[in-house]
Amino acid sequence: MGQHWTLGASPFNLPGALPDPQITLFNSSGTAFASNEGWNNNPLIVAEASAAYAYPFPATSKDSAMVVTLPPGIYTVEIVGAGGDSGMAEFSVYLLQ
Repeated sequence: MGQHWTLGASPFNLPGALPDPQITLFNSSGTAFASNEGWNNNPLIVAEASAAYAYPFPATSKDSAMVVTLPPGIYTVEIVGAGGDSGMAEFSVYLLQ
């Protein structure tokens, strides 16, 4: 059985990748308003990632992703291990129009 997160799988094969990342988006006052653990092959994420030419997630990955519409402002993203795990993670932002 292969890895179920993209950074730990081919072609990246990154040792120590966070196995089950959870992302949380905070506004400038520190209020969490969006969170995701496991993208779950969401059709909206598949379509928007394809439109942005983003690297596609394998259908069985536990990668986290979200599509949000944000007004101008300052935001913070927190990435943690959903099961309390630790490891390396990568975060990307794409402007979709």
